[in-house]
Amino acid sequence: MNKLIHNRLSIAAIIAVVALAISIPAVSFSQGEGDRSKAAVAAKNSKPKGLKGDRGPLALPTGVTLRGVFALGGQAAAAGTLIRQPISFGFTLAAEPVPHYIKFGDVVPAGCTGTPEAPGAASGHLCIFEAGSPNSATGGFSNPVTGVPNTTSTTFGAAVSARSTAAGPFGIRGSWAVTG
Repeated sequence: MNKLIHNRLSIAAIIAVVALAISIPAVSFSQGEGDRSKAAVAAKNSKPKGLKGDRGPLALPTGVTLRGVFALGGQAAAAGTLIRQPISFGFTLAAEPVPHYIKFGDVVPAGCTGTPEAPGAASGHLCIFEAGSPNSATGGFSNPVTGVPNTTSTTFGAAVSARSTAAGPFGIRGSWAVTG
């Protein structure tokens, strides 16, 4: 029997099995709650300030700007058909931002900066820039929870809306920026 085991196992195979047996407890310990390695401590301490993670909604730090785009369209049976699309910030703001809807070609109001290609917003403002609105007389914003048009947004999003001027395809497209 000894000769059979000796012929089947090389020294390298025995060393590999012993190394594996030693490494399994070390790996499972480093994955557990008691991990105090330098890498684990550095990863834990590297979370951006202002983010809550698993303990609740992610809070957008003051002065940080988020940007996004929107495009919505539909087929109107007649003039006055309304469509809406939500904008989700992905973060929760400390307070509801002051919303602004800037029609293409309009003067950019105080609290907003930039263009549809490079939108900007001052702290506490949501700036929605229209880049185009085929067959749409009015573009605007609304509260996505209540649906009330031209009211403040929520701390976590808003909705963009358009109303057709005639039957046929219609819509709006553009960009937005919000700053915590």
